[in-house]
Amino acid sequence: MSKQAQVGAFALAAIALLFAFFYVITDFGTRHAGYRIGVHFRSAAGLHSGAQVFFSGVSVGTVESIKLLPDTTVDVILAIKPHVGGQAVRIPSESKFLIQAPLTGDPSLLIVPPRPEPGEQPEVIAPGVLPISEQPQGTNTATIADLVAEGQGQLKVLNGVLADVAKREPKLLDELQQTLENTNALTATASNAVARLAAQSNAIADNLQSNLTIASGHIVSMTSTLDKTVRGNSNRLNETLAQIQGTATALNSTMQIVASIANDPSFKGNVLATTTNIADASSKLKKMATDLESITGDPEMQHRLRDTIRNLDETSQRANSLLGALGGRTHPPRSGHGAAANRHALPKRLSLFSAKIRISGYSPEHVGGGSPLLGTSRGPNSSIALRLLPDSPTQVLFGANDLGSGATTVDLAAVRRVGHGLYFGGGILYSRLGVLGNYSRGTLGFSTKLYDVARPMLDLSTKLRVAPGVKLFFGERDILHAQRRNVYGVEFTDAP
Repeated sequence: MSKQAQVGAFALAAIALLFAFFYVITDFGTRHAGYRIGVHFRSAAGLHSGAQVFFSGVSVGTVESIKLLPDTTVDVILAIKPHVGGQAVRIPSESKFLIQAPLTGDPSLLIVPPRPEPGEQPEVIAPGVLPISEQPQGTNTATIADLVAEGQGQLKVLNGVLADVAKREPKLLDELQQTLENTNALTATASNAVARLAAQSNAIADNLQSNLTIASGHIVSMTSTLDKTVRGNSNRLNETLAQIQGTATALNSTMQIVASIANDPSFKGNVLATTTNIADASSKLKKMATDLESITGDPEMQHRLRDTIRNLDETSQRANSLLGALGGRTHPPRSGHGAAANRHALPKRLSLFSAKIRISGYSPEHVGGGSPLLGTSRGPNSSIALRLLPDSPTQVLFGANDLGSGATTVDLAAVRRVGHGLYFGGGILYSRLGVLGNYSRGTLGFSTKLYDVARPMLDLSTKLRVAPGVKLFFGERDILHAQRRNVYGVEFTDAP
């Protein structure tokens, strides 16, 4: 081979190697034969043809071309390899397209696919360059210039705020100092008021405790006296009990004999008279046994009396049943004796709470300037109260007054039963510290409340039960002052 031929062959080989190097470096084959898609960006941010395209961090192609559009946006055409590492490359339509522009080095385009749900097949972008309006929208990352411009704007705003603070600083410091002085004065006043309130509360509590101690002493004394009386006459009571027991047994036996011959016509008249006498005698003896059982304190004697009462009650029931069968006069059980028998037969059921609803009205106001609890004009108003454990000696009372008005107040107090129908208590009344007392016997009842340490108010009222669970009440509120008001209304309760 001649020297000229050798030089020509070397030149052709160099050109082929140079073309291969260019083909590999610029990814020319991918750019012209790959998976081509178009992405619309607001700015190219330094991106150029041949820049790398990464999909989930893996190089999958290059930028084929960049076209500047009339609205100053750009259309970037990507050439994506059909396969990478034996895996087909498919770009999901929900992917994000980002231009990464580092401080050093060439920019690149990042494709971030969405995170698919388990078992979900995402929709992919079809091969081919779509119209601009249908292309995926790319996102430009913030540049240093953008950050500097944004920071300068924020610095200007901060400078304005600092200047305004510096201008207002003297006035703000003066107001802050005045606020601190007012707070100190208020704290001192509140401390004095709390101290006075605590002293008055202690005085009221001591007075209430003294009254409760006296009442408890009286009850203990009465119980002791009654117990001594019963014990002093225990012999006579035992004798009387033995006589009552014997008579009750004899009457029961007689009643059984009379019942066996009741169908004999010849004895009907005598049976009617005898049965009537037995019924009357059983009722009287039962009353005597009940009275004895209510005053004795001896457990053994009470047990014997209960057996006697049951025996007499059985005798009375048989006599009345026989009188009804023979056409005679029956004797209905008296409420007092029946209640006593039922008291021994069935245990008492304890209630968890009792409710009370009150609807009241007030007389017109004649003297102004009274307590805000009464107001200048009062129409009908309602209140509700709940009493926890109403059958126990110590109870808890809570409720709300003047429901639906702008001056609703609350009650929260502890109440103690110190005698039959007599209650005392203390706590929060009408949202103020106070004490209360109640007494009820039969159809009549009385109640009083003393509350409001700053301006003491005393209420008195009388209750009259007109039906089961319904009471009428009338009285006077704030009787210690000239602004007193008459009060009246109706009360509904499920308590006895």
